[in-house]
Amino acid sequence: MRGSLTVGVACAGLVFVFAGCDGGPKVYPVTGLVTYEGKPVEGASVTFVSNASVATFATTDASGKFSMATRGAPGLPAGEYQVGISKVESGNVPKMAAEDMMKMQKAGPSAIPKPLLPPKYSSVQSSGLTATVTTDKSKNNFTFDLQP
Repeated sequence: MRGSLTVGVACAGLVFVFAGCDGGPKVYPVTGLVTYEGKPVEGASVTFVSNASVATFATTDASGKFSMATRGAPGLPAGEYQVGISKVESGNVPKMAAEDMMKMQKAGPSAIPKPLLPPKYSSVQSSGLTATVTTDKSKNNFTFDLQP
């Protein structure tokens, strides 16, 4: 009987621990707009990367708008993010995140799709773009007006 009680308590503890892990960090809605020289950019890949190793990307719609998501939930955890934005010629090339483009550059010029935005924006390290996601939903709408 004592062994059954110990196993029951241990199982209940595991359920409690796993239940706490399922939710993950709280996320807050994050939306934005990407423009190039004042005009909306359709089909751009927008990448957000945090110091806490949270990385996610979204694609802009016809009006240049995007919405970020984390593990299928709309939004991102609060914190500081570096942002990268890229768009390449489509043709037969699948859409890819900015970090994938950096890997392709090492493969040689013939493997690289033609960028349609200035290349400096394609990497979170070189773009100079940042975003601070807060618990105040009204402050999590970002506009990135890219320039040549």
